[in-house]
Amino acid sequence: MRRILIVVAIIFSGIYFGCGDKVDEAKDALELMQKAPDMVQNMEKGMEESKKAREERIQRGDTLAVHFSKLQEYLPKAVNGFTGDEPQGETVSMGIMSFSQARINFRKELSGGIQSNISVELTDYNQAVDLYAGLVFWASGYSVENSNGYERSFNPGIDRVSGFEKYSKSDKNAEVTLAIGYRFLLHLQANEQTDTEQLKKIATSLDLKGLSKL
Repeated sequence: MRRILIVVAIIFSGIYFGCGDKVDEAKDALELMQKAPDMVQNMEKGMEESKKAREERIQRGDTLAVHFSKLQEYLPKAVNGFTGDEPQGETVSMGIMSFSQARINFRKELSGGIQSNISVELTDYNQAVDLYAGLVFWASGYSVENSNGYERSFNPGIDRVSGFEKYSKSDKNAEVTLAIGYRFLLHLQANEQTDTEQLKKIATSLDLKGLSKL
């Protein structure tokens, strides 16, 4: 398992920095490899805690992903200065596996005919704990910054919630992802941003504590 996780960590650097400057790419890959042992240890701990949380939910009969209409209740109702679309969502079942997702988009007209968009997606992976664990290995502690932006884990300060932020200077795109309660994934993405702060404020304004206890 440890060897597999190290390989995943190395591949991760190639995926996220494949389009950057070659010098920055080399530095980023080297830094990630130097951090790999600690990251792997944290990843293994996170996977164990994720499986434990899953077993606890099974014991109390909580084995299904909640319906998307329930997830929509946790989405932001409004974003200051933006117009919100109607929330969307679906619940998907595939044999013994199911997941639900709710999402909403906010838009704002800027000068010069440019439109700023903020999308928010909340997914319940209650019946896909292995997939969830694979998606959030960045929660193990990851940070890289180069001339085009940054990608790093961060602590939202809420129990059973971990975060990841990504910003690209060249296209002004920002992303924030929160892993919540070892089952939910909250993903926010926006264009025309100067950093990730607006998305982090939106994310932490939601009922993350309530979600983390489900």
